[in-house]
Amino acid sequence: MNKNPILILALFFGLYLVSCNNGTNSTDPEKQANAINKKTNSINYFDAKFMTAAASAGMMEVQAGQIALQKGISQEVKDFGQQMITDHSSANDQLKTLAAQKNVELPVALGNNDQQKIDILNKVDAKDFDKTYIKMMVKDHSAQVDKFQSEVDHPDDADVKTWAQNNLPMLLHHLETAKTDRDIVDKK
Repeated sequence: MNKNPILILALFFGLYLVSCNNGTNSTDPEKQANAINKKTNSINYFDAKFMTAAASAGMMEVQAGQIALQKGISQEVKDFGQQMITDHSSANDQLKTLAAQKNVELPVALGNNDQQKIDILNKVDAKDFDKTYIKMMVKDHSAQVDKFQSEVDHPDDADVKTWAQNNLPMLLHHLETAKTDRDIVDKK
């Protein structure tokens, strides 16, 4: 019953290496895209990283909007959800075109942080959905406005700056609308 001990040892070592994963999270699509972009020299890495983060956030806004249409109770939430689908789908398409021109890899799915937000929205009770969704949209759009403004102020690539600059007013409008809707939803 003497199996080849070298084969068994090699199998266990291989499984060990796979389980270690070198301390990185290779299952995060946003991080995977960033790792690819770091190896290429198509554009400045920080501009590429901005693009990958914007892509994940944009996809999250569309998915969250779809959930808002299904689970939202107030008309304000449903209308905001539809606006997110329309506006962010368009911005996402523009970003995909720009990424192709710049040879920048975008994530194929939501980054882990954005996926967690979708998971929260899918799990929240319908009675709490409107407040949870609008609160999340205020927080996310506030963060996105800051990121886009930073990209506009400190770009390396003029085309990435232009895309950010063109989409910043949309994000500011979404932030103001979300704040107004939050005030309405909080009173219900």
